[in-house]
Amino acid sequence: MSQSSVKALLTERPDLVCEFGPFRIDRAAGRLLRDGHPVPLTPKAFDVLLALVESHGRLVEKDELMNRVWADSFVEEGNLKVTISMLRKALEEGTNGHRYIETVPRRGYRFAADVKEFLDDGRALVVREVSKSSITIEQEESSLPASARAVSNARHLVTEIKLHIRGVAMALVGIAAAIASVGIWLHSTSARKPAALFQVGKVAQLTTKGMTRIAAISPDGKLFAYSDQRERGSLWLGHVDGGEALQIHAPVDGIFLSLTFSPDGSSLYYTLTDNLLPVSQFSSTGALYKLPVFGGATEKVRDNVRNSISFSPDGNQFAFVRNEQGSSKTSLVVADTHGPVEHEIAWSSGKHGFAWHSPSWAPDGQSIALGAPINDNDSENEVLLVNVASGAARTLTKYGWSGIESMIWRHDGNGLIVVARDKNSDLWQLWGVSYPDGDARRIVTDLGTYGYALSMSVDDNSLLVTQNQIQSDIWVAPAGNLSEARQITFSSLGRWNGFNALHWTPNGRIIYTAQAAESSTLWMMNADGSEQKQLIPAGGSNFSPSATDDGHVVFQSNRSGKYAVWRANLDGSDMRQLTDIDVATAPNVSPDGKWIVYESSDDDLGELYRMSIDGGEPRLLTHNRAGWGRISPDSKFVACSYESDGKVKIAILPIEGGEPLRVFDVPRLANLRSALSWTPDGKAVCYRDWNNGIWRQDVEGGQPERLAGLPEERLQGYGWSRDGKYFAFARAIGSKDAFLITNAK
Repeated sequence: MSQSSVKALLTERPDLVCEFGPFRIDRAAGRLLRDGHPVPLTPKAFDVLLALVESHGRLVEKDELMNRVWADSFVEEGNLKVTISMLRKALEEGTNGHRYIETVPRRGYRFAADVKEFLDDGRALVVREVSKSSITIEQEESSLPASARAVSNARHLVTEIKLHIRGVAMALVGIAAAIASVGIWLHSTSARKPAALFQVGKVAQLTTKGMTRIAAISPDGKLFAYSDQRERGSLWLGHVDGGEALQIHAPVDGIFLSLTFSPDGSSLYYTLTDNLLPVSQFSSTGALYKLPVFGGATEKVRDNVRNSISFSPDGNQFAFVRNEQGSSKTSLVVADTHGPVEHEIAWSSGKHGFAWHSPSWAPDGQSIALGAPINDNDSENEVLLVNVASGAARTLTKYGWSGIESMIWRHDGNGLIVVARDKNSDLWQLWGVSYPDGDARRIVTDLGTYGYALSMSVDDNSLLVTQNQIQSDIWVAPAGNLSEARQITFSSLGRWNGFNALHWTPNGRIIYTAQAAESSTLWMMNADGSEQKQLIPAGGSNFSPSATDDGHVVFQSNRSGKYAVWRANLDGSDMRQLTDIDVATAPNVSPDGKWIVYESSDDDLGELYRMSIDGGEPRLLTHNRAGWGRISPDSKFVACSYESDGKVKIAILPIEGGEPLRVFDVPRLANLRSALSWTPDGKAVCYRDWNNGIWRQDVEGGQPERLAGLPEERLQGYGWSRDGKYFAFARAIGSKDAFLITNAK
């Protein structure tokens, strides 16, 4: 029997059972049996065994095994050696002379035992290779009824057709890649636990306007609600089977931040805030409201609620995370649905604490799952289970995500679906986490990034998500006439040129961030888009570049395992890490090459510091919470986002630090994330808007005004050339919409 035959059968028939010696692999159940009794194996060990059995008789290279079993992880070859050793012990190699796994030194492993295949009803399959392009499956059928023989013949025919039309198969791969480019290329990763929690079947796009920030599905899986967030936010109700959506909340001057159906499906609960700029990274501005699904008066349920809520199984209580204003404390709060009573059951005083939109009440009512960092520098996040009665918390997972956005329990209690970001990845993806063992695996793979909106029908068959697809490119215009901009990069979906930041070098080149697959790094090119070259090698997430007059570039990277400030030469050489604290982000270097300002947080506001470009002891610039510091062209001042009077504003500080020289209010939809920039003459500070263009604030005062001539859309990274003659900015083609994923199970 050929290796290709076995692999084809295993792939096409998940109900196939494999036997060797006294052992049996039940692929559908994801377990190994010996004489009918389960053999304990870790999930990774089972994956390695399955890969070897599928390829029995053939050498399987180490890289092939690593890429298959640890495709979404960054592990050493030693993990494979340890796993092979565990397998040999589980298979009791050496007993009575048995040897199943052969080691080929410095190359890989080979499964040496004979393997038999059976369907789950026990009928034997005999497989023989007829030619290089066709395989015949011969089955003992004399005792089978005519209908069964017809099915067998049909399977035989389909198998031959599949193998003869490989060109068509390659075309289908191309089609799948095209689907991925619009955000729907999804595949299940395993037949075992998290994949069994939810296996991707059909995918339907429910909204098409590209402005869906939040969405939720009704408990019966028939209706969905969503927000349309433009200049003013509104709420809509639709049917998953299509048809015209109904507006259920008129546009308001506010931003809808969460949306949840009541357990009986009769009402919608939503949180609303007046702006997206938090008072601090732990802001609680916002309120919770209740709206009857099919009409009626809106009711304010509770003030001081900004984040997503999760109902108890009986619907009498709900849980949410509260971020205490002006404090480093985040609390898990349980509140009565029909009364004012609430109480904290757990809290965190870390820099970030609990993930804002993550709480999900377990179906048994005894615990609440939520995300939280488990180490000092917040680089490893896990799913916690908090006991409702005692407040005691324990970790369910041991994966170590770089961030967790949200999660939802399956209603049968077998596990959770989680929106999380893997290490060294900038994409928020969907994961399955089984309960009670906490095994975590991705359940989809694509080039989109998922929002925190996540809900599931009570039958666990319909999963509603929001997904953001982005393609970003850089444009350059004469500074005197921004309407004459021309495009200088031409990328595909998933490539985010300049999306997070761009910066001009003294000699007129552009350094910019570029997303490639799941991570971002820094590139450099000429002002006409020519000579594009990767500046910083792949590894971690690399952002916030700025260059000095004497040929250095400073940037933020987590390539060392924590967010830190790095420096390199403008040709990418001599990279070195300058900070070694828990978190150091959003660096900006002074043009004269003397100073770097950075923030001690990866949120909008933290503590703002200044240090020498050679590193050393930092100096706190202000006691108020501040962030996104940018140094003026003459290297004398720092513009930053700044907490004042309970609001986020823009402040101008002296480079030495101290009290602000100027403080300015900003518009309601101001966006200060990676967004502050000085004009070349140092007379104004600019920042982005969430929906429309870029604002300019004169340092001497007055009201902010939009830069004229720019596209009336949300723009990304931007900046002026050092001589003030040119202006570069990034335009993103993207959409944020709601998708319904149906469970193939």
